[in-house]
Amino acid sequence: MTTKIFFVLMASLFMGAGHLSQTRWGGLYSLSGWQEVTGLTLTFIGLALLYSVLSSTKKLSQSFCLTALSGFVYYLIALHWIGESLTVDHSTYTWLSVWGSIGITAIFFPWWIGAVLLFKLINIYRRQKTDSDALNPLLFAACWSLADLALSDFFYGIPLGVLGTSITGTVFEPIYAVIGLHGCTFLLVWIAAETASAIREQRCTPFAFISAAVVAACLAIPNSDDHQITPATVKLATVQTNARPPIGPSGEDFNKKSIATNIHAIRTAFDKGVDLVVLPESAFLDDLTAEPELTAEIAQVIPEGRYLLTGSRQYEIHGEIETGLDVRTFNVVHLLDSSGIIWSYRKSHLVLFGEYMPWIFRVLGYDVLGGPPGGLAEGTGLVSVQIGDLPPALITICFEGLLSGPVQRAIGDSQWMLNLSNEALFGTTAGPELVNQYHRIRSMELGTPVVRSVATSFTGVVGATGEQLSMAKAETFAVLVEEVSMSSRNTVFRTLGYLPLYLFLSAVVTFAFVGRKRQSRKIF
Repeated sequence: MTTKIFFVLMASLFMGAGHLSQTRWGGLYSLSGWQEVTGLTLTFIGLALLYSVLSSTKKLSQSFCLTALSGFVYYLIALHWIGESLTVDHSTYTWLSVWGSIGITAIFFPWWIGAVLLFKLINIYRRQKTDSDALNPLLFAACWSLADLALSDFFYGIPLGVLGTSITGTVFEPIYAVIGLHGCTFLLVWIAAETASAIREQRCTPFAFISAAVVAACLAIPNSDDHQITPATVKLATVQTNARPPIGPSGEDFNKKSIATNIHAIRTAFDKGVDLVVLPESAFLDDLTAEPELTAEIAQVIPEGRYLLTGSRQYEIHGEIETGLDVRTFNVVHLLDSSGIIWSYRKSHLVLFGEYMPWIFRVLGYDVLGGPPGGLAEGTGLVSVQIGDLPPALITICFEGLLSGPVQRAIGDSQWMLNLSNEALFGTTAGPELVNQYHRIRSMELGTPVVRSVATSFTGVVGATGEQLSMAKAETFAVLVEEVSMSSRNTVFRTLGYLPLYLFLSAVVTFAFVGRKRQSRKIF
């Protein structure tokens, strides 16, 4: 057991280092262009080690403990920046940071436990019907992928620390356009498990060759389809306000200063002849729909036929003072022209603990960590918008752009994606860079440019194939003026989403239950 614990710890350290290796916090940044390949290699080796240990562990109790340890250590490394974000000074660690980093892992690693236990239970059933282990690597990857999808799509909707991100920046990243981020996680786990099995058994099964063929096909498909959606060019400005809400009683002064800075930025951008100006999430802390004078002041600086997209808050108040008021707070994006607000979008996918609290925690008396008491209210879903004569765009707020499945299902005929975010909480941690990486993945999945306006860092434009076309310097005020080409591509993933993956995973699990007894066969 001691040996297994050692190898599990090594596997977790490899995967955690691999996840962070593409950022300047990962320790491999000095390797220049090689850090992406190194990160993928570390992740692959870690997964192979983990599969070797878990597949050779017979007792369910030991499998449970080893998986819990592995998931805990991996997420402690990969998501340590969330704990760092709980302190004002991100350059130093406090006990609050430590306990925050430890506590956040509880959201994630139980899904690893569920995946491995499902794999083990199916294997117990299969042992009654067959003595072949040939299906085990594929079955392990299928169970892992189901847990990955459950965490990122079905339940929490928080796709952080996803192993599939490790192929970003390598020759394999075109696969995103075919099977998406979570499909890449499945493929990575499958091939790592097949490799570990082949080394241990000194033989390859047909499934190992099938997995290699799938990779080859996924790499070939994006190059065989050059069809582009009607190209267009949009001249726009993205604003990085570099505004940090103060901790203390000076909020009113900060709000006045922010309004003046925002209006100055809007005027400066339109003076450069742009069609659209984009400000970050919560650029205006007021409810613009309830502040007609402020809205009119903003509209005055918007030329005829030009548009402004900005983040704000919106409140809905129901009931009477005598009987009690019900106040609902929304995180919104407003589209304005010279006449005022012409369209609004309410954020639909809220951040767990930050903007909403699961019912079990509410029962225990906990409230959200940010926002008003009780949390924010949800909108009705992601939608695209037609901004004047510009191509239709999908609008996302904050971490909504990280959601691979919901974004694909909502993209429709949108030719580009706009993300308004405020990541001031994360400061100089690894968080903003990892969030930007997810938006690069969205562009590759959907074949669309992604335009980001972020409060403190990573404001810029990502091209339709994931290349970073522009980026504002972190921790500075900036107004970036860009001519963005809407040369969108019709990718396989944009059309089919995760439907093929769902069907394939269902087929694997079904086959595991109904497969007939057969002898294992040595290929070579």
